[in-house]
Amino acid sequence: MNDKTTREELLEELRRYTGLKIEITEDGQQSEDEVLSVLSMFVRPYKNQDDKAGFFRGLLEQTLSGEAEASGRMRYHLSEDTVFALFLMYFPQGYDEAAGEIIKGLSDGGDVIIEWDDAHLILIKEMRSVVSQARLKEKASEIADTLSADAMIPVLLSFDETKQGISRLGEAYRNAVTAEIFGRQFSSTARISFYRELGLGKLVSRLSEEDCREYISEQLGDFRFDSLDDEMSETIRMFFDTGLSIAETARRLFIHRNTLLYRLEKFEKRSGLDLKKFDDAVAARLAMFMEVVIDS
Repeated sequence: MNDKTTREELLEELRRYTGLKIEITEDGQQSEDEVLSVLSMFVRPYKNQDDKAGFFRGLLEQTLSGEAEASGRMRYHLSEDTVFALFLMYFPQGYDEAAGEIIKGLSDGGDVIIEWDDAHLILIKEMRSVVSQARLKEKASEIADTLSADAMIPVLLSFDETKQGISRLGEAYRNAVTAEIFGRQFSSTARISFYRELGLGKLVSRLSEEDCREYISEQLGDFRFDSLDDEMSETIRMFFDTGLSIAETARRLFIHRNTLLYRLEKFEKRSGLDLKKFDDAVAARLAMFMEVVIDS
């Protein structure tokens, strides 16, 4: 590899990291080695950040060797006393550079941003101490609101409570994934999904697929919620969101009360469950959660 190619590679790295196209004017006062040294100095902080994101990604994916994990802990000064908050961001329409820049603007120097896939970003924040659930929800809402207002990008931000110790970061990630799965399934308008507030969903997520299938078969026979059309699915979801309120559900759906009652009667004929009765509503809710567990 010649010097010119090396210089071009460094300039391309700077462009990729900063978005700036940099040109070097030759004045003959600096040697090529000096130019490369200066360029490397500018690139190094960005590469270190990339390396740190790669290390945390390996932790979450459990792909690091013991030696690599120990080395990363030392390099980034991580210990079992370090407190983390992990935010998993799902972008239904994908995300662009603007979203990444907004997240960076809301981050501190020690935070890590991982481009997980085309639809997900992960923000890992190092905290000074364990943070209350209320404060975490405020932070999550702040991020979601900023993305919505500044970049007009819909996002579902899922998270668990803060975790103390690098070894518990994987737990935070898995719980955030569970929160996202249930958040996407049961609310089309939610901006945040907190694992600690999943209620029955958190309990059901710990059941085996076999137990879920057995329960669904006993309660619903051959009926499945995923066989419902969009209109009926939204009706059932809204009915649960309003606490089984006929009046409030009809109001939110902009339909007449009798139209809602007709739909609930139609659902009862198909499923055998009368959602206006508490026991049947609980059975239906559990079955809905279990279908999510089976499909996830």
